[in-house]
Amino acid sequence: MRLKNLRKLVSALIIAGMLCSNALAFTPFMPSDKPESSTESSESSETTDSAESSEPESTGGAAEGEEKPTAGATSGNVPGITMNPKEYFYYAFQQILDLYVKNHLYDFTEEEVMDKLMENLLTENPQYFKFLVSYMLSTMDPYSSYHEASSNFLNVDKASSGFGITVEETDDGTVVKSVLADSNALTAGVMPGDKFVSVAGYNVEHLPSSAVMLILRRPYAFILDKNEKGDYSEYNPPCEIIVDRNGEKLTFNLTRGAMTAPQITHEISEDGTTAYISIATFLGVDMDKEFNELIYSLEEQGIKNLTIDLRDNGGGSLDYALSMVETFIPKDELMCYYNDKSLEEPTPIYSTTPKASFDSISVLVNGNTASAAELFTSILQTKELATVVGSLSYGKSIGQTVYYLMNGDYITITSYEILDVNKGSYNGIGVKPDIAIENVELYYELPALGAFNHENYVDIAEGVYNDVTKALEDRLVVMGLMYEKDADGIFDATTAAAVRVYQRNQGIEATGYVTPDTVSQITNTINGFKTYTYDEDSQYDVATMVHRSVSQGKRLAAEKQELAKKNAELIKARDDRIIAELDAEELAAKAQ
Repeated sequence: MRLKNLRKLVSALIIAGMLCSNALAFTPFMPSDKPESSTESSESSETTDSAESSEPESTGGAAEGEEKPTAGATSGNVPGITMNPKEYFYYAFQQILDLYVKNHLYDFTEEEVMDKLMENLLTENPQYFKFLVSYMLSTMDPYSSYHEASSNFLNVDKASSGFGITVEETDDGTVVKSVLADSNALTAGVMPGDKFVSVAGYNVEHLPSSAVMLILRRPYAFILDKNEKGDYSEYNPPCEIIVDRNGEKLTFNLTRGAMTAPQITHEISEDGTTAYISIATFLGVDMDKEFNELIYSLEEQGIKNLTIDLRDNGGGSLDYALSMVETFIPKDELMCYYNDKSLEEPTPIYSTTPKASFDSISVLVNGNTASAAELFTSILQTKELATVVGSLSYGKSIGQTVYYLMNGDYITITSYEILDVNKGSYNGIGVKPDIAIENVELYYELPALGAFNHENYVDIAEGVYNDVTKALEDRLVVMGLMYEKDADGIFDATTAAAVRVYQRNQGIEATGYVTPDTVSQITNTINGFKTYTYDEDSQYDVATMVHRSVSQGKRLAAEKQELAKKNAELIKARDDRIIAELDAEELAAKAQ
């Protein structure tokens, strides 16, 4: 196996043109002895056309038709094979190697030749090292790989850029929901519960959270005015945020900065019975301790049900996954088996912690749930401690060990596998949900909207009440920039603030007044809603229903699937109608 892989590596270099610039000019070797009847092979669709000559070219300049080998060389046929051109180089290299070892004056083995070849190749061409190692590691499985020191492959912290603020909508306005650790907002003193009054000069007291987030997420190079050169003066200037904290107005000047997104987030239902826990990966530093502390805390608070969301969780640390899942497994009870080539039999892994008790646990998975996330899910499922809801998971129960090189680069090698309590494997298969359901794609029905166009927009003026203003406000509601209760047909400060936010987001001069460009852009945005669809989180709905009853969860899943079929038909009919209308418009335009 080692020799075969070395041959493939060198063949890969040949194909890449690294070892021989004339590689593609090679002529495949042909068999020296052809059978008398070769009708079947010549007519086979699996073979390729080939040249008729199999004689090595003489270097002595013999006369045409005369066999006269040069001094120091012998004439002979070279064995060959007829094959797909893409496979040629490997087999040609293999034949040359066999001929070399067999016919050379000195005795040596193919392995000795290959070892010396690799030594000379990498000594003289060190730039090929990463290519060769990467190619070698990927030959037996897709998970063994080479990574440079600068790679984020093993980065345990998901770094992102921003202020570090999450928001939520309340009856009293948009408030700070949480402040992320190590963020500029935390350093500045922003606190959960702070109510937004103004962001970047926008009064947002009466705007929905979606409008506030639109301003917060907008690159601030586009928020500020251009300088005298026509450029934005700063890429990351301070953004003024004014909040109301218990009646006191506080001002913060924040800049964007690197922050660490939490790997574990949770929310508790309004009735205080159910906790929703989302786990992004199994890579966060000490996240197992964080998770276990959270679980025991929820238990002490009297939480009865848990919904654990592992959708799009690509996995991470085996140790973390085991440490976290054993919180639900009685102490000294079998969880799974660990196996590698050094073991005669798979090694059982037992829980080492006391069990946290809950009435019901549901786990959400999808096709991107993989590796450690699947292990977590599989253990709870096989122990019959949770109901798994969603779609078939990725299917990876093999793990990798990390080895570091002297220069800081590292490689991962698939070195072990995890088996369930029955010594079964889900590798390449996936964890099958107890209740299989896809999220339902919903048909968006655009509400009836009044006339708003380039002719009537001029009737909109500050303080004026009319149907055109109501038509504009209804459009702002559809776009999530106004509350429906504020769409009263009066162009007031709230309407102007919503228009200004929209203009800034679209790159239009943000005056707050309706301009022809604003009319055109709003029309385009609303037209986009005509083909808009959105996904209902049907999987979450079913996972929540499971806490009442698994059978009710299954019935709800069936209802959701019927809804999915109905909406698929509505969406197709709508799209067909829109296409037909566009075709009709195109024909009418051509006729004119």
